[in-house]
Amino acid sequence: MSSVIVKLNRYRQDIERFVGFFKRQLEVIDSAQFAEKGNLYKKALLVNVIDALSKTVYPRKGNRDRFVSFIRHFGEWRDCERISLPHLVRLLEKVPDTDFSELRKFALSRFAEWPDGEVIYLDKDPDYSEVYKLWPKDKEYTKPLENVQLDSLRYVHLLYSYRNSLIHEMRKPGYGMEFPNDDAPFYGSMLHDENKNTWELAYPLKFFQAVCELTLASLRSYYSENGINPYDYYAFGTYWIEDLNR
Repeated sequence: MSSVIVKLNRYRQDIERFVGFFKRQLEVIDSAQFAEKGNLYKKALLVNVIDALSKTVYPRKGNRDRFVSFIRHFGEWRDCERISLPHLVRLLEKVPDTDFSELRKFALSRFAEWPDGEVIYLDKDPDYSEVYKLWPKDKEYTKPLENVQLDSLRYVHLLYSYRNSLIHEMRKPGYGMEFPNDDAPFYGSMLHDENKNTWELAYPLKFFQAVCELTLASLRSYYSENGINPYDYYAFGTYWIEDLNR
C-alpha cells in the first residue's frame, strides 16, 4: 500500500475520532445537571467547544477573528451578518452628528415598526448593505465611538461579545429572557421600573447547541475534502508550553 493511501486512511480515522470525541462532549454537556444557572454553564461550555473547533481551521487568527470567521463559514447562520437595529439606534443616539441624519431617519423608521409586547426575530433587522450605503464614508466615522464601528453591530460580532461575557465574567450580556423551546435568537420587549421600555436580545441555549452541531458536521466534510488532520493543530505532550512539545 502506497504511503499516500496510508496517510489518507490515517487522516480519515483521525477525522472520525476527532468528530466522535466532540460529539460525545456535546452529549455530556446536554445531559449535565446543575443546581442553578444550568443554561449559563452549558453555554459557557459550548462556546469553549466552538473555540476548540475553530483552532483547527484558523490557527493563526486572533481570538475574535477566529471565532467570527468560524461562525461565518461553518455555522450556517443566515442572519449572522445582519445589523442589530436596537444597537444601531442606541449608537446613533450617542452620535448626534448631522452626517448620520439619513441613517438615523432610516433606523428610527424601521424601529418604529416593532410592536411592543411581541417577539422579534432577527430577520426583521436590516441587512448590512442597507446600513452601509447610508453610513458616512469619511474616515473619522470608521469608529464613531471608541471601540464601536459598523461591524460591531453585526450579530456574529454580538455573539462574540456574548462569548466574552460567558468566559470572562460568568454572565450573559443584557437582560434577555429565554424559554426551553426557543431555538433561534430573538428580541423581547422589557418594561423597567422607571417605565422605560427596552428591546432585549436573547441567544437561547438551543441556538448554541445547534451552532455546535452544525459546525461539527460542516467541519467533517471540510477536513475530508481538503486533506486536513485536525489533530495537527494541537500540541500534545508533557510540557504546558506548546512550543516545547513540537
